[in-house]
Parts: sequence; C-alpha cells; structure tokens
Amino acid sequence: MSSASSAAAAAPWADLLPELCGLVVDRLDPVSILRFPAACRGWAAACEESPRLRSGAPALLTSGLDPEGIEVVDAGSFRLHDVSAGGRSFLGEAAGLKGRTWIGGKDDWLVTTDYACNVELLNPVTGDRVPLPSFGTTQGAKLELPGYLHVSTGDRWHKILKITLCQTPAHPGGGYLAIALFSDGLLAFTAAGTKKCWTALKNHAAASRLDLSYMDAMVLKGKLFAVELLRARHVAARARRRQRRVTVLGGDRALFLGANYPFYITAPPGSEDLKANCVYVADTPSGYDAGIFDLKKTKGEDGFVERLACSLMADALRMPMWFRPTTHPRLVKDI
Repeated sequence: MSSASSAAAAAPWADLLPELCGLVVDRLDPVSILRFPAACRGWAAACEESPRLRSGAPALLTSGLDPEGIEVVDAGSFRLHDVSAGGRSFLGEAAGLKGRTWIGGKDDWLVTTDYACNVELLNPVTGDRVPLPSFGTTQGAKLELPGYLHVSTGDRWHKILKITLCQTPAHPGGGYLAIALFSDGLLAFTAAGTKKCWTALKNHAAASRLDLSYMDAMVLKGKLFAVELLRARHVAARARRRQRRVTVLGGDRALFLGANYPFYITAPPGSEDLKANCVYVADTPSGYDAGIFDLKKTKGEDGFVERLACSLMADALRMPMWFRPTTHPRLVKDI
C-alpha cells in the first residue's frame, strides 16, 4: 500500500476512543503532554477530553522518584504534584535539569544552578535555556567562585539561598529580571540587556552583622525590596497593636508562596481540592516541608490545615517549590 493511500485511510488522532487515548497518555509524563500542541495538533485535540495537567494548574515541584521510590537527580527527573485536581502526581524529565537543581522560578520558568553556581533559566516544557551572567562578573563586589553553591568575598563565604525571578525571558518589558539572595545579607541583581553582569547592592548593615539574612526580595516600580528575617519578626512584635488579621484573599483565591515568585489562583466554587482563602507554602532553603494555612481560622487557632506529604523527601539540595505550567494554554481549559 502506498504512503498516499495509507494516509487517506488513517483515522484522525482526534477520533481515537477516549479510553484508548487515556491508556496512551497514562504512559507519558506531563511535560510531554503539554508539548502536544507544538508537536501534533491531532494528539492535542485527542487529549482535550482527559487532561492530565491543566494549563495554569499549581503543582508542587519535587525531586523525581522512580517507581521503587528511589530518588533520581542526575537523570534530570522531577515530580509534579497537582494540588488542584485530586492530588495526582506525575513523573517527568528535563535535559536541562541533569546535574542541576532549581533555586527559584516564575510561572513555567525555573532558575537552575550546578554546584559551581553556573546559573541559567530553564523552561522544562519547551526546553528553552537562557544562561545568566557568571557571578564572577559582579559589579560592586569582587566575588570568587569556590564551588559547592557558594561564592566568596575575601575570607567570607556566602551560600546561594535562592534567586527570585521577578520577570521571565517572555516578559514584554524587556526580558528577565532576577535577584540573587545569599547568606550573610549579600544581594545582587541582573537583568536582560547590554550589560551581562550582576550588580551587588551596597548593604552597610551586612558589613557589621553576622546574623543578617534575607528571606525574600522583589522589585516594585524600579525599587528593590528585601525582607530581612529577624527584622521582620521585630517589626511585627512592635506593631502588634496596629496589625489587622487577614482572613480573606478576595474571597475565592489561594496564594502560593515559596522559592517561586508568588502567585494567586482562583479556586472553583465548592472545590474539595483547591481551597480558597488559604496560603500554600513551600518553604525556602531554611526548611523542606510544604503545607496549607487557612486564613479563616478563628482567633487562637494557628491556621494550619495540613502538611503536604508529597514534599517529605530526604533531598538536601532540591527544595519543594510551586510550579505553574502555562506555555501551551491551548491544550486544556484554564483554571
């Protein structure tokens, strides 16, 4: 039979029985499924009736485990735990994660590094990789790279804690913007443009204090704001009388915090999986647990709802982090 007659006799992928399509999709990782629209529109159409990971769905990103429960780091494997649809988990692989770990991210972009602090941006769905400048190019501070996730300034070593990705390479305003947070109060930022370097921020407090540590940072209207862990606690204690308890997040939203750039998700009415007015927390490098905190708890309750068991993995390098794949929204309905 000629190839022309075979093509004419072949049934469209979209006409596959849903049960057969489901059997095929069950053997694929979620990232491969999200790539369908770019690879084969017929397969994408066939999978629309039984999506495995919805576009924009919040998922907890953790180290990958093989079917026997053994961690697989060198292979670039990872696991996604969808907290919005029945708690399903998916195993995936990305070539850009081989021998690397994530230390931040925004939407479907991850900030990854190796032990030598060679940092790059990775989109595990498309495979796109954008290298960030070497920390050896840092202006305002002479940084050396001794390795094992550290930089040094003279006789002082600084461990890289996280990189806040404020803008992704797809940002219409000119590309990526990232802030690196190190131990002992060292901060640096970089942005897409002609200057391929990092710029260290002048921090006089860091020079005189050994306990200085920042837990997060962001850029707002051209200004960089960093949250100091100890100072935030002191300010909260002094301002306790003026504090107002937050009990709602717009009435139907959930907030996702961690090493990722924070984002909101609208919870469907009556959802048993995604809880409205709750904060989903995946700890930064100071801890490796993840849990849900209910803002509606009454006075005297701590707001703790549950600990997410999928994050309890003995991985000293890869911390649980929220991930939101949005690259191919055609595949499924948005939340």
